[in-house]
Amino acid sequence: MIDYENIALQYAIKYGYDSIRPAGEKDGLHYFRIYTKALIGHKLGWPQFVRIAEDGSTSRVQNMAERSWAVRQEIRLNNL
Repeated sequence: MIDYENIALQYAIKYGYDSIRPAGEKDGLHYFRIYTKALIGHKLGWPQFVRIAEDGSTSRVQNMAERSWAVRQEIRLNNL
């Protein structure tokens, strides 16, 4: 079984972030928001998301429609 949270956290650390938050699953892809805890509450543009495929490969979410979907899922799943 793949540990998607660990993969997302390693991806976040690699790109200078220190935290992740689940942001849903769609079409076999797992989405996580990556962020820095020290910047919570600061408006710095669109949130950053990573998607992880079932084979463990990662990619950053660039498509605005997909990113908007991930934002809504993150809010719903994490009671924000």
